[in-house]
Amino acid sequence: MRLKEFQKILKSRKIDAALIMNYRSKDPNLLYFTQFESDFGILVAAKKFVRSVDAQMEIERAKKSSIIKNIMKIEKKDRKERLFDFIRGLLKKQNIRRIGINKNIVSLNEYKEIKKSFKNIKFADISKILNK
Repeated sequence: MRLKEFQKILKSRKIDAALIMNYRSKDPNLLYFTQFESDFGILVAAKKFVRSVDAQMEIERAKKSSIIKNIMKIEKKDRKERLFDFIRGLLKKQNIRRIGINKNIVSLNEYKEIKKSFKNIKFADISKILNK
């Protein structure tokens, strides 16, 4: 399954966006979709766009290696405190009501942090979609 197909599946399941993350836990699907191995990175796949958010120190390598061309950098100091604010800003104008996350990879603490950052948003487990 490639990214366009993944986006179609999300849409058919009424999931407005998905977050695939190498944040604290590593999700091999990030490498699969971007073709770029990152220590820290998040793929934001929404209905109408895809963005890759990578650490500043990896940005040049990401631009050369990733098949995702819309790559944004996040400063190291912002990763912990402002990461989800940054992503919320990306999704702000997209009328996002439901976000998919890979619950097979995301830890309970990460999930709580994400839920706290995205108030009034529902979450869906996309692990079965990703494991096809």
